[in-house]
Amino acid sequence: MPLNQSLVGKRYPPPDAVTVTAEGADAFALATNAHPGGAHVPPMLSVTWALPALGAVLFDPLLGVDMMRLLHGEHDVRFGAPAGAGDVITSVASIEAIELKAAGELLDVRVTSKNGQGVVVADTVASIFIRGSRQRDPRSVDVPVGPDPFLALPTRFRTDVVVAVDQASRYAEASGDHNPIHLDDEAARQAGLPGCILHGLCTMALVFNAVADAAGGPDNVRRLKVRFARPVLLGDSLGIDGRSNDDGSVAIRVTNQAGIIVIDDGRAELA
Repeated sequence: MPLNQSLVGKRYPPPDAVTVTAEGADAFALATNAHPGGAHVPPMLSVTWALPALGAVLFDPLLGVDMMRLLHGEHDVRFGAPAGAGDVITSVASIEAIELKAAGELLDVRVTSKNGQGVVVADTVASIFIRGSRQRDPRSVDVPVGPDPFLALPTRFRTDVVVAVDQASRYAEASGDHNPIHLDDEAARQAGLPGCILHGLCTMALVFNAVADAAGGPDNVRRLKVRFARPVLLGDSLGIDGRSNDDGSVAIRVTNQAGIIVIDDGRAELA
């Protein structure tokens, strides 16, 4: 059954506000290989504030999402005012678009997170793909034919990261995302995966670290957008490549030890 197009533009009541704690921020930092401590919490912690609001959309019975056909296609965060321990964050979600694609439907959900003073701390757009078939993953990246435009760009940075075998369990505890495909091999295999995979947003946080290091610190990252191309497995070795675009932004691509692209069409905008 197709998604309910009449819900485009619907704005959802905010779930309970979240109070940021230093302990929670440090746990998230350690789970994502970031640097804990400091005056502000890791900017990527904002993804945990957005998830309950996003869930309100995905589980709306009027929308008609089949969770077994759901794939997280893209995630785009524009970072606003830094958040600190003690801040109370409220997140509001709305359906931005529903598009029919050849292999399914694309659902764009915007989540705006604000602190107690009404200042935006993160503006997020999550692009969710609903497959037409449970057996097909349309996110896979084809091998480029001819010159690869990404490789023609000047190199900005290269960072190598090894995904720890317990990275998914640590991230689950720190983020509250306990989806069994990240924690139980059998559940992952039933979903058509070879075994437990890392949370896409944890992979995105690893990318954020690499961008922040190259930019002189996390406060200099204004926006990070990624497209999840392939699952990342526990124990994978990832190469995070940043290339300079003509407009000053950074193009991002991540490959695993086999040279397979796991994140593509990434973009970072810096201060």
